Amino acid sequence: MASWHATDPADCFDPLAGIGEQHDDQIPPRFFANRTRVVANGVSLFFTAAFFSYIFLLTLFEHQVLHYSPLKGGLGYLPLGFGIGAGMGIGTALMPRVGVKPLIALSFLGAATGLVLTSQINVDGSYLGGVLPGMTVLALFCGLSFAPTEARLESWPVTWCRAVPERH
Repeated sequence: MASWHATDPADCFDPLAGIGEQHDDQIPPRFFANRTRVVANGVSLFFTAAFFSYIFLLTLFEHQVLHYSPLKGGLGYLPLGFGIGAGMGIGTALMPRVGVKPLIALSFLGAATGLVLTSQINVDGSYLGGVLPGMTVLALFCGLSFAPTEARLESWPVTWCRAVPERH
């Protein structure tokens, strides 16, 4: 394994120092043998992109269409945080009973439903009638997805889940 320390003090200031010296794979090929983990990684990537796009576009909507101040716009995201927290609690409690795969599928399907509800917002809409319903659904199912997705992404031993036996 290559070391990360510089032997020459001049190498500390060279941005390309050490490139090409490490020959170990950063992600070993056996990582991709677990199909569930690979799919969870891919879906999480797309979900994260959709979630941050949602936050950005909803912020623009609140400020430019609803004419919210920065403080009022920020307070408008409190239901999102509380919903994610509630969903995390529910997901953690459901994972041993339901299993990882069904919970991942349910949570991402529900989050997609929240995004579809949010896409129905128009310029004549309001926070309570347009923004809040989609935000609530998205937040709950987003939080619901955290426990099972992390269990698959990190390959935590889930043998304590009765519904999901550990495979080797």
